[in-house]
Amino acid sequence: KCHFLSFFLHLFTNFKKNRFAMGIFANYSTPYKYITNKAFIFIAHVVSTISDKINSFIIKGVLSLSYLKAFSVLFLLYMPFYGAAQKEANNWFFGLHAGITFNTDPPTALHDGAMFASRGCTSFSNKIGDLLFYSNGEDVWNSNHQVMENGHFSTGLYYLSTISSIAIPFNNDSTKFHFFCVNGSGNKSGKTNFGLFYNIVEPYYNSNQGRITVKDEFIFGVAYEKMAITRHANGKDWWILIHEFPGKKYHAFLIDDNGVSETPITTEIGIDLPVNWIDWTIGYLRFSPNGEYVAAAYKGNADRVEIYKFNNGTGQLSDVVALNCFEDPWGLEFSPDNSKLYITSYLAGWGPISDTLHQIDISSYNYLDILNSKVQIAISGNEHFGSVQMGPNQKLYLSRQDVDYISAINLPNELGLACDFVNEAIDLEGNNNWRSLPVFTQSYLNPADFSFENACAGTEVEFTLTNNYNVQSVLW
Repeated sequence: KCHFLSFFLHLFTNFKKNRFAMGIFANYSTPYKYITNKAFIFIAHVVSTISDKINSFIIKGVLSLSYLKAFSVLFLLYMPFYGAAQKEANNWFFGLHAGITFNTDPPTALHDGAMFASRGCTSFSNKIGDLLFYSNGEDVWNSNHQVMENGHFSTGLYYLSTISSIAIPFNNDSTKFHFFCVNGSGNKSGKTNFGLFYNIVEPYYNSNQGRITVKDEFIFGVAYEKMAITRHANGKDWWILIHEFPGKKYHAFLIDDNGVSETPITTEIGIDLPVNWIDWTIGYLRFSPNGEYVAAAYKGNADRVEIYKFNNGTGQLSDVVALNCFEDPWGLEFSPDNSKLYITSYLAGWGPISDTLHQIDISSYNYLDILNSKVQIAISGNEHFGSVQMGPNQKLYLSRQDVDYISAINLPNELGLACDFVNEAIDLEGNNNWRSLPVFTQSYLNPADFSFENACAGTEVEFTLTNNYNVQSVLW
């Protein structure tokens, strides 16, 4: 009997590790588990008889079953914890006509990209991994790699921004996308306002030719280079975060069924950006996968990385940890388990290149512990490091300027050199990745997960949700 139940639980776990989306139902129709992220249906029905001696099977704190004789189990594709699937970030376009797709395993090069993105860019696919659109902040291309109707931004030159653009779907209309752009610090031509701008993209319009309807609608300024999006604690709405220039104010705007809020949640915290040092604004702004932390890189003479706690229920930041131990920090990315932060330097000028990739451990959230955890993972060699971006496969990828490959961190949750940095990880087959990789909200890169303890009949089995980000409810 113990072996019988253990067999099923280990079977469930093996499916979990392969990331099938599934719900497991006993004959009382109670979901045992749903997880993500395969886009096909797997159905099996197993019926067996359990001895009369099994008086109860208890799932701690949630479910008690008395005297089970029959145990019917149905595995089926259910749904992700949050209503979106997990392939929205499967197609990446970046650099000089470069691209990769995660619709293959391992990811492989794409050759049909029409875009040049020297820095910030984004792309978005549908729930089954079909490309919808991509952008460098200057143009928006459709799935046919043509600039969509009204898709050229003649002013602003957002593409020179660290994070030029980012998109999320409407809560109440899956055919429309909120599309945000932010100015780069050098982008002055043709603009009277500098900051965060709003657009609406309709990629399915006119048989997927696409169009932009609302365009270049000013939300807030002055702000440069930095923006990031994460889920609200309610699992439905969103926050978009920017840093005002000059000064030390962060502004978090709520995005819900009514659109973008007019009044942001403002927090004064961290570095005070001086009016005469606009280059301090250069560098990435990142949310952790669980939405509980924010990291910001400040390049130029600032040479600072700051980490904050973020309340994704209220939109407020707190508890800054300021680190002045990085030269020209630029790229940032968290590990999938939220415990590590990776930082790339991007050194200006010509001559010998000595860009670095570092890891710090933020799990204690103690300044001295974080400072002392700093480990150099790699040196760039002959070419600059650029962006760092998590992929749908939970690996991190690094752009490398003027080469036809990107680097990878295969085990980003591991400490120090155990993270397994690989210099030439994906061959771009002749295309140049410059220093850009597309930016996504982490919501599409962070599948839910669970663990369990004990697997014998007649004993208490405790199930633990090990990643509850985006989870609105759980039925065991």
